[in-house]
Amino acid sequence: FLCLNVLITLSMFELGSSVFALSLVALGPMACALAATTPFVWLDRVFVPVCYMSHFVLSHFFCVPMDNLMTGENPQYQGPLCQRAPEIRHDLDLDDPLDSISRKRREAIEPNKQEKHSQATTAIVRRMVCYGGFVVRCLWFVSVVWSLNKAGSNHGFKNSKSIIPAIPVGPPVAGISVLPTRWPSPFFKPHALVCPKGRVFLADEFRVFELDKDSMQVTPFPCEVNGTIADIASDCDDTSCWPVVLLKGVPPKVYDCGEQLEEVMRQADTPAQRFSTRGQKTLYVAHGHRVIEYGWSRKRDGWVPHWDVVTLG
Repeated sequence: FLCLNVLITLSMFELGSSVFALSLVALGPMACALAATTPFVWLDRVFVPVCYMSHFVLSHFFCVPMDNLMTGENPQYQGPLCQRAPEIRHDLDLDDPLDSISRKRREAIEPNKQEKHSQATTAIVRRMVCYGGFVVRCLWFVSVVWSLNKAGSNHGFKNSKSIIPAIPVGPPVAGISVLPTRWPSPFFKPHALVCPKGRVFLADEFRVFELDKDSMQVTPFPCEVNGTIADIASDCDDTSCWPVVLLKGVPPKVYDCGEQLEEVMRQADTPAQRFSTRGQKTLYVAHGHRVIEYGWSRKRDGWVPHWDVVTLG
């Protein structure tokens, strides 16, 4: 970035009258700023590659071609950094006989020494700058390839850390309202929720909670779960509702928090990820890409599969 700042400074002095050059210099920082401050993925997919490509083009524009690197000849095209600086000669006063004699003595003793030293220094500086420019171009080229890969695969952009937050957009047919709740702990991370008849039940991997709508406080619900929670549903009667929990494992199990009973899904040889209830006698359970309907069997004392409802993928 130090080299980039030098290039930008040079462009201000030497290319100030060129609108194209100034646009090229400003394009990279502007694209980076828009990609970093906005939460939209499609902007990142466009502006991140544009940012790196503009830097790569800019670094190539200001450097001498590499086929002229080892020669002392001036190439047909070279950028401002690789041009040889004009020699500044401080001539002595030839009218002064003392200066003239001193100059002649120096030239006799050390002929062309200063000129040779200047040429050697200029060659070393030119090579250092051009080697540095080649390394910078390689780094920017790798960055261009990386950004195009990220844009093509559509992942890796940290939009959640953008300065400008994303505008919340909900389903077009649903009303959305924000509930300022008080959670039991800053480490509480619920991953399942169900809302039967105005009540709100939540669950993390270990416990079941309920939201009190009067105090907006989330408190533990009395449900003695003996396993890891995969999902939560509910069951109701004429007077109240209570949560029903899907437990991870093979075979999957269902824990009824109202009756404090653990029920097994018979004939299930794969884990279950999600489920829902329909009444007290029917379950719809997602096993990977399959959704299977289960019914309660009193004879087998568990949930037995009836048929595949749908297969996805």
